[in-house]
Amino acid sequence: MYFFNRFIVLFAALFISVVVTAQSGSLVTNQEYEREIRESQQFVIEKTWTNKSLMDDLFKPIDEQLAKFQETQQRAADLQNAEYVMIVLLLFFLFTLIYVFTENFRHIKKGKALENQKSKQGAILAKMLPPESIQEYIETGEIAPVIWGDSLIVIVELLLPNPLPPGIDRRQIKEAISKENRALLAANGLVRIRVSGDRMLSGCKSHKLIPVQQFERAMSYVSSLEMVSNKLVLGASIRSGISFGDVVFGALGTSSIRVDALGLAIDEAAKCSSQGAPGEVWITDKVRSFLGQSENYKIQELLSVPELECSMTKITVV
Repeated sequence: MYFFNRFIVLFAALFISVVVTAQSGSLVTNQEYEREIRESQQFVIEKTWTNKSLMDDLFKPIDEQLAKFQETQQRAADLQNAEYVMIVLLLFFLFTLIYVFTENFRHIKKGKALENQKSKQGAILAKMLPPESIQEYIETGEIAPVIWGDSLIVIVELLLPNPLPPGIDRRQIKEAISKENRALLAANGLVRIRVSGDRMLSGCKSHKLIPVQQFERAMSYVSSLEMVSNKLVLGASIRSGISFGDVVFGALGTSSIRVDALGLAIDEAAKCSSQGAPGEVWITDKVRSFLGQSENYKIQELLSVPELECSMTKITVV
């Protein structure tokens, strides 16, 4: 029991001495640490105060990094601004391209519409004007009157059966014959002057042909048109009048487009065509005078026309 009590007393004394020693050591250590910190701070303060270059050396890497960072930021800002400018330019280019394509498409569409309109106008003018007068009217807006000297004049009157066969439209038949008439005129070197109702007036003004050659072409045209008319409508026919002389060709009136040929030869050809029966061809004295004796034609009748102071002759192809 005694030993146990002494052991407890020794353990308590040892514990107290350790605690006291630890506390005293800890106090000393903290005080020394605080003193070293104060000395270090004072050293830094004294060095900084007495030597400014030391601080510059300390902060120089940081300044360089900061400068580089600012430079990088500035470069990034410049690149971003450049991107904005490029985007604006790209948008402007796209809008310009769209505008150009739109205008180009509009002009192409307008050009096609003008071409269609021109074709329609050409088709309308072709029904009213001779081919050589169409371009003159388009370019100048007028047709200057000219004198056709020593020209062969042909008037053809279309005679359709009345009534027409069932299922045949008069307007369509006249349009078809008019189309064939233009083709035959061109094939025989004749110029279409005008169409009035069932009458079609044309002439041959080529001075490269002698009068007999002009007459040959006129008769070829008349006989071909006779066959075409009868082929399109059974029972259709024509009657013709042919004269020769000087005529004045030009535009008449100011409010509408109309061309015509004026002269005694026109009146004589009109009288000849109205005199004939279906299929007949009547010619004036002047035409008969340069025909002479021909094996190709036969003179059948002679008719005097007092109001025109001339005579007409019915002629047939042998």
